[in-house]
Amino acid sequence: MSLTVLVFLALGAFAGSCVNGLAGFGTAIVALSIWLHVFDPATATALAVTCAVIGHGLAVIRRGFDFLTVDAVPLIIGGLLGIPLGVYLLLYLDPFYVKVGAGLLLMAYVGINLARPSQVVAVPHRRLADGSVGFLSGILGGFAGLSGVIPSFWGNFCGWGKLEQRRIYQTFNGTILTATLIAHVWNGVFTTENLWLALLCVPFAVVGTSVGLRLFDKVDEAQFRLFMHLLLFFSGLMLVLPAVVL
Repeated sequence: MSLTVLVFLALGAFAGSCVNGLAGFGTAIVALSIWLHVFDPATATALAVTCAVIGHGLAVIRRGFDFLTVDAVPLIIGGLLGIPLGVYLLLYLDPFYVKVGAGLLLMAYVGINLARPSQVVAVPHRRLADGSVGFLSGILGGFAGLSGVIPSFWGNFCGWGKLEQRRIYQTFNGTILTATLIAHVWNGVFTTENLWLALLCVPFAVVGTSVGLRLFDKVDEAQFRLFMHLLLFFSGLMLVLPAVVL
């Protein structure tokens, strides 16, 4: 492995895990934008899912089960049903239209919401709606490790607070990405070579998650909401640009 590849590997693991520690999701959003310069999509996705699982596990260990919530159950059920379709997309189909469509939707939502922040609508929790959001998120999770993007979209739309968002994202993503990792191993996405790369990521993922957890304690509601909007916009941009440019 060249020094350049090692630097990209470490930077992606640290930056992605730092965002995950703060927001409860975002490992793949940040890490893929770095890793796709040196790794193929399947390898980059496998590494992103691995780092995310490490981060979620560390968050539970460091903060206890306060970061877990039963409110995420409808999302989880839908997500587990969506993972197989996401893995299928990763292995067999051209993801161009899925990436571009999801990316444009996210950027449009963030642009409108930032331009008219007073228009945010608080929507009561609905189990069927949450399950549908979970299903779409499971597809993105199996497909690119991006299971947290749509729940974040949904959480902002519903007006969830900082702590509520964090608990739901942590519980949902930890479960879905663990299941995604198992599906990747089962379907041959996670290879022996990926295992060694994942082991190299571990120390950087641990440090990054720890930094993100500390940052979470320091930001207020307004700062957290702004960060989530910027992260959503960046995630949309990262879905569109690679699909269009590459």
